[in-house]
Amino acid sequence: PPSIRIANRARVLLVGDWGSGVPRAQKVAARMRSELDGAGNRECHVIHLGDVYYSGFESEYRERFLPHWPVRESEAATIGSFCLNANHDMFTGGHAYFDYLLQEPRFARQGGSSYFSLENDDWQILALDTGYDPQDSRGSKGTLFGPQAGWVQARRDAAPNKKAVLLSHHQLFSAWEAGSPELERKLQPVLSRPNGVTAWFWAHEHRCAIYDRNHPVQHARLVGHGGVPVYAGKNQTPPGV
Repeated sequence: PPSIRIANRARVLLVGDWGSGVPRAQKVAARMRSELDGAGNRECHVIHLGDVYYSGFESEYRERFLPHWPVRESEAATIGSFCLNANHDMFTGGHAYFDYLLQEPRFARQGGSSYFSLENDDWQILALDTGYDPQDSRGSKGTLFGPQAGWVQARRDAAPNKKAVLLSHHQLFSAWEAGSPELERKLQPVLSRPNGVTAWFWAHEHRCAIYDRNHPVQHARLVGHGGVPVYAGKNQTPPGV
């Protein structure tokens, strides 16, 4: 997986479950574009936390994802574009994700890898692939395939004084659905450290939520409402939120 150096003064945009191509998703893309245009002299990067609907076919990336992506083709060398792997991308085996999307020039910085890191003098952003090895047929729970857990630990060992942000498609925990206990177990050596993980952004559930709970991850955020949002009731207070 590549380790990509980013500027100390950078703007990083995150969007999750966005690859539907519907008008709402296009409005989100327009807002992301405005944030890029208003970034001034900041270096910019845009990261999709996964899910292109509905089954990760090449035609879906070609028709519902790439035409609306806020980074223009002419900006491939100046604005970073990244995309995580997810359960919907894997419904057809992940072939279009790896062999089509990650080969597109805007996503070349990933080097064909579904996990990677962005790093500057103060921060490590570690992006994970939690969708490759699903625990069930729907891919509702995330885990880490291959050497990813050891890779996260090695990255943190190399820079223990930097703050760390984890990015994934699947949730670590949830107030509405099941969490990902296997994912948490594999990352426990890092999660249990002081200053192990400052923040974690995930998607999968089509909601936006800020978690405030007693957990080693200080700032846990759900941002899966980019394409097909699910609205929480005004008086709904799920446990753990």
